[in-house]
Amino acid sequence: TTDGALLVNSLKKYGIILNGVSITNSDGPAINNQCGKSLYVTLTEGTENKLVDGGTYAESAIDQKGTLFSEGQIYFGGTGSLSVVGNAKNGIASDDYIIVNNGNITIDVEDTGSNGIKVNDGFTMNDGTLNITVFADGGRGIKSDASTTIAGGAITITTSGDCVTETV
Repeated sequence: TTDGALLVNSLKKYGIILNGVSITNSDGPAINNQCGKSLYVTLTEGTENKLVDGGTYAESAIDQKGTLFSEGQIYFGGTGSLSVVGNAKNGIASDDYIIVNNGNITIDVEDTGSNGIKVNDGFTMNDGTLNITVFADGGRGIKSDASTTIAGGAITITTSGDCVTETV
């Protein structure tokens, strides 16, 4: 879809299989998981998938923190490709943790956006390829409020926005 989104309200963990999907939401996240349980994202072998958010987000009573946002954990698997464009906020965000077990994930955050990956409870990379480019001022490739573990795979992060200095 060129003007739509996937919004999920669930009480149980679930999975999404991306098989040549392209979702652009002109006024919010492309995928918004309002479930506090696990979201399993499988990238089908040989496919290219793309998620794009809008330059601004419409007012909403629910959290909208990135192009792909989840209240719960996100697990990435499969050997396909995922391209995420963050125009207004984070590329991928979770209020819990994110684990990349496989896949070829590319995240581009524009100068009007924020971070490549924003996660509250930790980030783990076990395998796959992660390429993050951030143009936003003060934006980080991976912003984790807890531990970050790199156990395998390949990560390339490029940031080019102005630096923000914090004073304690």
